[in-house]
Amino acid sequence: MMYRTCVQCGASFRRNRVGRPAVKCETCRAKYGSAYKKLRAATKEAAIGTPCRRCGLPMLNPDDMDLGHDDVTGEIAGWEHGRGCNRAAGAHKLNAQKRIANGRQPSKAV
Repeated sequence: MMYRTCVQCGASFRRNRVGRPAVKCETCRAKYGSAYKKLRAATKEAAIGTPCRRCGLPMLNPDDMDLGHDDVTGEIAGWEHGRGCNRAAGAHKLNAQKRIANGRQPSKAV
């Protein structure tokens, strides 16, 4: 078995299956469980046309909306644009964590 370090919380976990290597522990992956999916389904229609939590622009395309998390606490924070705001912020955070793990400085955008 191979042990890895969770990129989100820093906990050590055992990778016990083949395929794409996991980067998050079971606890961090469970944040997208049934309760999260039910909340997302129940509030998505009402969020259409409201301002994005990150950029403030209205969200008009329901296919490009994500229920986002706070960057620090990880708690559900509100609806955001999918590709342009939520997933981009997650990518910036993950890339900064990887830079730090590799002994390099994170970018100033984080």
